[in-house]
Amino acid sequence: MKKFIALMMVFAMSLSLFAGCAKEEAPATTAAPATEATTAAPTEAPKPAAKADLVSMMNKLYDGLTPGEDCPMVGQIEIDGESSAYYVGIENLQCKQALASEAMIGAIAHSLVLIEVEDGTDIAALKAEIRENINPRKWVCVGVERDEVVIENVGNIVFVCIEANMADHYRTQFFNVVK
Repeated sequence: MKKFIALMMVFAMSLSLFAGCAKEEAPATTAAPATEATTAAPTEAPKPAAKADLVSMMNKLYDGLTPGEDCPMVGQIEIDGESSAYYVGIENLQCKQALASEAMIGAIAHSLVLIEVEDGTDIAALKAEIRENINPRKWVCVGVERDEVVIENVGNIVFVCIEANMADHYRTQFFNVVK
């Protein structure tokens, strides 16, 4: 009787394993608040405004990609002075606003950061400081080499990309989005 019960428990656990691993189609979502995970980008273009809409820009960087297949499932995080060292290597980053998009699974080297800096900021010096201080291996077992970190800007929007496989794609998307 004990063997039968043990066998039934193994069978039940096996079924639950398969049920938990079933492929489920992710529904398309619209722009989410900066603290929530997003799985698809909205279709509207960033609206010109005095303050850039970093969430919309970030979502546009993922246009044409399928989350979970072409790119990881990501969460967006507003960067403040306390968290800026983790994302860009600069403690108490002085900027108008900053937003990070990171893989929701920590073993994937994927981090996109958009920073809107104040007018008059020495952007070349900021980019050099990020390059010198950023930790491109901040995840436990994965990362990229320091010279593979993408740091670009268009006007006062700075883009930082730590991505093992698709850095060139995200660089191109950044230039297309922030024209």
